[in-house]
Amino acid sequence: MKLESSPSLEEYTKGLPSQSQGPFKSRTLAIVFAIIGIAVLVAGLTALLVVLRGNISLLIGHTGVVTGTVVDEAYRPLQADIYVQLTNLHTRSDANGYFEIRSVPAGPQFIVVAYGGRARAFPVTVIGGGSVDVGRLRFTYVAPTR
Repeated sequence: MKLESSPSLEEYTKGLPSQSQGPFKSRTLAIVFAIIGIAVLVAGLTALLVVLRGNISLLIGHTGVVTGTVVDEAYRPLQADIYVQLTNLHTRSDANGYFEIRSVPAGPQFIVVAYGGRARAFPVTVIGGGSVDVGRLRFTYVAPTR
């Protein structure tokens, strides 16, 4: 620094002059914040995987089997039509109300039971490569509200 460009004593009466950040410091700060952002994103994705119990590889891109039994209000078996919502998968329960649907896409799905001109949806989470028994699906008639 040349003597002519150095600050005078009068400039120091208000305190030390602030130092401007050069391009190196601002670039370094940007890199540090980017690294912190990436670390937070990775931590969030890891937490999501832990919440899904590590089964994420089983949920993505695979299919599973859904089984169950359809019964009426008095728990008598029903021969009903069974659908997987938003797919072309369909079956009919047997005389004991039992059904099995194969190749159901993994993840959250709705099993739709149709009987006597009515239908009801039941939620299920399908695990790829596995079988999920939804148990007894009780098909009850709910009168429409007016």
